[in-house]
Amino acid sequence: MSVIRHIRVNLFGLSQAAFAAEIGASQSKISRVESGVAELSLGLARKIRDAALKRGIAWDDALLFEDDIKSDQGRH
Repeated sequence: MSVIRHIRVNLFGLSQAAFAAEIGASQSKISRVESGVAELSLGLARKIRDAALKRGIAWDDALLFEDDIKSDQGRH
C-alpha cells in the first residue's frame, strides 16, 4: 500500500475524492501519487500535513517518507 493511500485511508478515513477536496488537490493527482505514476511534491505534502493538523490528527512528517506500507492482509 502506498504511503499516501495509507494516510488517506487509515488516518483520514476518506475516499480519494473527499481527501483531494479536503487538502485542495485534484482526485486525479491523488490517484497518480498513490499509484506511483506521479511523485509526491513538497506542496502536496504540506497540504496533507496542514489538513491532518487541522483535524487534530497526531502528525509526524516522517510518515511521508516511509517505504510502501503492507496492509494487514499482505496486499499492496
